[in-house]
Amino acid sequence: MSFYNDLERGNIGEQLVYNALTAKKHKVIDLRNDIEARWNDIDCVVEKNGLQTTLEIKTDFASERTGNFFIEFQNNNYIKHKYKGWFKYCKAEYICFVQETARKAYIVSFDELKETIENNNFRTASGIDACGFLLPFSALAQFKSLFCLQL
Repeated sequence: MSFYNDLERGNIGEQLVYNALTAKKHKVIDLRNDIEARWNDIDCVVEKNGLQTTLEIKTDFASERTGNFFIEFQNNNYIKHKYKGWFKYCKAEYICFVQETARKAYIVSFDELKETIENNNFRTASGIDACGFLLPFSALAQFKSLFCLQL
């Protein structure tokens, strides 16, 4: 896989989430082309009943095979953020993990995700492009903020 293939598949995952949220009567404001939002790793604003929240969507291509979501803390290719992974600079209030093949999305509070990562000794993984924590599916059960979305 190349960066551009991953980006294309990521855009597909984002669109699946936008469509599912819209079908559930949420208003979705797409920020993918907004430079400041992109810099802060925010894909969209989601609004319902007058309440707004920000959302970052991550399509995890290996999660169905590995049983883990990859939480990137270092990106070896991204000099703009001094090689920090999205976990260290994202400003979204919620993170959405997409499993494209299973057509499922798991949305959790980013604050709760950070707290869970800090309070557990999750395994890490390193590759050519990135390093990160491996968040097991089983850990999702402890998230009070967990919202599952069928795509």
